[in-house]
Amino acid sequence: MSVAIPNYKKNIEAHYGNSKDFNFNRICKNADIPFNFEHFGLVCEFKQPTQILLFNEQFALEDGPRNLLETFGPLIIRNAFARVGGQDASQRNIFPHLSFHVDRGRDHENQYTCLFRDPKDSTHHKPRGTSTVVIANIIAYLQSVKESPAAMREKGRKALYEIFDSENLESAMGDILLRQAWDAPDGTGEFCIVDNRTTLHASYHSPRKGYPIGARYLY
Repeated sequence: MSVAIPNYKKNIEAHYGNSKDFNFNRICKNADIPFNFEHFGLVCEFKQPTQILLFNEQFALEDGPRNLLETFGPLIIRNAFARVGGQDASQRNIFPHLSFHVDRGRDHENQYTCLFRDPKDSTHHKPRGTSTVVIANIIAYLQSVKESPAAMREKGRKALYEIFDSENLESAMGDILLRQAWDAPDGTGEFCIVDNRTTLHASYHSPRKGYPIGARYLY
């Protein structure tokens, strides 16, 4: 088990804090976007294919992963498959271009997105090609302001952001952006679980556009 991006706040401050007036805590308050992550993303990789219990028959997330999501944001699990309900996707998702978004509106009770690669599925058997990129809400705001200063007047997080291009996205990967590449070997089960209240995610087609990934929405 390992942290994907240690010292996340420091990375954000180093990336966006180009002036002496930059005050991260004040920016979060003024933008009405809370930020509570010391580190970002937790990666758990099993040595052998392992059956795990992530959610129950009512599709409610178990307390263990729920607590990890609250502390670390995205939870990535590799070489694993689901114990409850099989892994039949409620749907399969892929966006045609880079769009940071949330899957659940404020009125939805099931705020957790569980993306997964099913090792027994004929399509999912191979590595994907398209990555899932995850960011904390405040990153979307800061990048919007960087690209268009008028965005500074916005309050709260939007549901969709068209930000970053392929060049600066690569340079920020692993620094302020978490990448789940879905590139484990053939027949490997993988999960990426996010809380739609605290993060946004996007499809990133590099090195190639891959297949739609499995998706469940959990309570």
